[in-house]
Amino acid sequence: MSLSVCQVIRWHQGPLSTRQRAEVHLPAVVISCLATASSYGLLLLAFDGLVGAFVVAFLVAGSSLTYRHYRVLHRRHRSLAHVHDFIRLSESDEDLDELTRRMLEQARTLMRAEVAELTVHDTDRFVRLRVQDDDRPHAAPAPADAATALTVADGPVLRSRRTRDPAARAWLQASGFRDAVAVPFAALDGRAGGTLTVADRIEGTGSFTAEDVTLLETLAGHLAVALNSRRRHERLHYEATHDVLTGLGNRALLTAAITAVTGGDAREDVALLLLDLDHFKDVNDTLGHHVGDALLRAVADRLMAALPPSATVVRLGGDEFAVLLPDVTELPGGRARRRHGSDRRSREEAVTALAVQIAATLAAPVPLPEAVLTTRASVGVALGCGEADATASTLLRRADTAMYAAKAGQIAVVLHTPALDQGRLERLALLADLRVALEQDQLQVLYQPKLNLAAGRTTSVEALVRWQHPRLGTLSPDIFIPLAEANGLIPRLTQIVLAESLRQCAAWRAAGIDLSVAVNLSAATVNDPSLPEQISTALLTAGLPPSKLTLEITESAVMNDPERAAAILERIAAIGVTLSLDDFGTGYSSLSYLQRLPVAEVKIDRSFTAVLRADQPNSQILVRAVINLGTSLGLRVVAEGVEDAATLKLLRKLGCHVIQGYHVARPLTPANIVTHLHEQHANFSPRLRSVPA
Repeated sequence: MSLSVCQVIRWHQGPLSTRQRAEVHLPAVVISCLATASSYGLLLLAFDGLVGAFVVAFLVAGSSLTYRHYRVLHRRHRSLAHVHDFIRLSESDEDLDELTRRMLEQARTLMRAEVAELTVHDTDRFVRLRVQDDDRPHAAPAPADAATALTVADGPVLRSRRTRDPAARAWLQASGFRDAVAVPFAALDGRAGGTLTVADRIEGTGSFTAEDVTLLETLAGHLAVALNSRRRHERLHYEATHDVLTGLGNRALLTAAITAVTGGDAREDVALLLLDLDHFKDVNDTLGHHVGDALLRAVADRLMAALPPSATVVRLGGDEFAVLLPDVTELPGGRARRRHGSDRRSREEAVTALAVQIAATLAAPVPLPEAVLTTRASVGVALGCGEADATASTLLRRADTAMYAAKAGQIAVVLHTPALDQGRLERLALLADLRVALEQDQLQVLYQPKLNLAAGRTTSVEALVRWQHPRLGTLSPDIFIPLAEANGLIPRLTQIVLAESLRQCAAWRAAGIDLSVAVNLSAATVNDPSLPEQISTALLTAGLPPSKLTLEITESAVMNDPERAAAILERIAAIGVTLSLDDFGTGYSSLSYLQRLPVAEVKIDRSFTAVLRADQPNSQILVRAVINLGTSLGLRVVAEGVEDAATLKLLRKLGCHVIQGYHVARPLTPANIVTHLHEQHANFSPRLRSVPA
C-alpha cells in the first residue's frame, strides 16, 4: 500500500526524495512488523485453551477502550489547538468583514459542521454572514422572520430533525439543515445582539452534543469580544480621520492620502484644491450656527457630487475644504496635449477647469428652511511638480498660497505659481516686521484737517496711521492694515493710534487749540465687548473730554453682527463720544443703520464727491439726498475726497457741513497742523505758543 501511495504521488508531483520515501516506508514497516507479531501472539493465545481465549478477549477489549480514550483525548487536544488558533485570529488586525468571515470558517472547522452562520439583530435590520463547506450546494440563508424564530436570548438551543418543536422543525426545513446548534451572540456596543449557528455535522462524525454547545458558547464569546474590539477600533479610527458634521475626511486623512498617493514625492499628475467660503461668518452671526452647519453640509454634498470617485474630499475646519485629485490625467482634457510635449499645460488647464466648475456649483443658491443662501468660494489649486522634497505639507502650503491670492484678488480660482511663493514670503516678512513695529513705536500718526464750512475754519482732524518701515520707508495703511486684520493685530494697533491721537489732542487743547480728533475703527474692534471700557480708560489717561473724540465706523463693520455692534455702540455713545458712519452710501442698508445706530455724523464717500460737477445736475442727486437726509435727522454731514475749489463751492451750496480732502490739506504732522491753523487764521487762544509734537 505504501509503494502504491508513493507511485501515485510520483505520477502527480514527480519523483520523491530519499527523506520523503523514508517518511512513508519506515512507519509502514514498523507498523506492519508490530501488527504481524501482535496478531501471531494473539493467535497463539487464542488456540491455547480457555485461559488464552480469555486473555485475548481482555487484550482486545482493553486495546479498544484505550484507543477510544486516545481518540477522545486527541480530539480534545486538537480542539484546544484550534481554539488557541481561533483566539489568536481574534487578535489580528484584519478589517471587520474579513475577520468575521475567517472566524466563522474556524468555528465551522472546530465544530465539524458544514455551515456556520452569524446573524446580528441590529436595531432595525438583520446582518447575516454564512460560510459553508465547498461541496455543499449554496443556498440563500433563511429569511429574517424565520431566523427570528431561532433567536436565543435565553440561552443556547440544540435542534435536530427528531425534535418535536414545530417552530424548530419549520426553521430547520426552511434553512435546509439536518441539525443545528445556536447560541446567543453578545451585543455589539450595546446596540445589537445576535445568534451564532452551526449546522449539519459532517457525515460520519455523529450529531451535535452538549459538549459542542459548550464549545460553541466559548467561540461565540471570543467572537463577540473580537468583533466588538474591531468595531470600536474602526469607529475610533473613523472619528480620528473624519469630520463629524459633514462626514468628510479631516486634515489627518488628507495628509495620509497625499502621502499614500505621492509616496513622499509630489508627482506631476497629483493636484490639490483648497476652498474657502467667503463671508461664511456672516451666516453664523446673522442666522445662527445651525444654519451655518446646514450650509456646510450642503457644500459637502455638492462637492462629492461634482468630483470624480477617485477624489478625496475633506473639511479642514471652519469653512475650509480640500480636494485631492490623485490623477489629473483622468480629467477631461488632462491628456489632450501629451503628444505635443505640453502635458503640464494640459493638466493645469484640466484641473483649473474643474476648479471653476466647482466654484460655479457652490455659487448656486442653497435652499434652507430659514433662508435661501448663496455662497462664493475662493479656490487655490496646486499641481504636483515632481520635486524630490515635495511633501504633503508642501502641497498644502502651495494650495493655501493660491487660495490666499484668490481671496485677496476676489478671484474664484487661482493656480499656484512660483511667483506666489515669493509674495507669500514677503507677506510673512512684513508681518514679522509689523509685530516689531507695534513694540518699537515705528507707527506714525498724521492728522488731516476737516474744514467746518459754517465757521470757515478747521475744527477737527482725522487721525491717519503711517508705518515708518526701517527698510521700505513710509507704508500706507492699505499695505499693512489688511495684514494686521488677518493676523489679529488690529486691537493692538487701534490701542496705539487711539492713545497717541488722544494724547496729541490733549496737548493741543492745553496749548489753546480747540480741536476734536476722529479715529477709525475696524470691524474686529467694533465687535469687541470691552471697547467702551478701553475708550473710557484712554480718555481718562489723556485727560480729554469724551466730546473731543469721534469714532468712525463703516457699515460693513456693523453688518457682521448688527445686534451686538449696536449694543456696544450704544454704550460708547452713552460715554459722550461722537459716532460717525463712514463711507455712507456704499454699504448694504444705510437707511436702516441710521435708524438703529446712535450716530451723530455721516461721511459721504469720496467716490460720490469725485464726480460732482456744477454743470451736471445728475451727479448731485445722491449727494444732495444724503445732505438733506442727514440735516433732517439732525446729523452732521461730512464730505471727504474734496480735491478742488469747485467741489468745495458746490458742497457749500448743497448745504454740506464739513469737508476734508487734499484741497483743504493733506495729512499733516502735529507741528504742521499748527502751521496750517496759523495760515488759515484759526481762532487761537491768547495762550497760543509752541505746541509739543
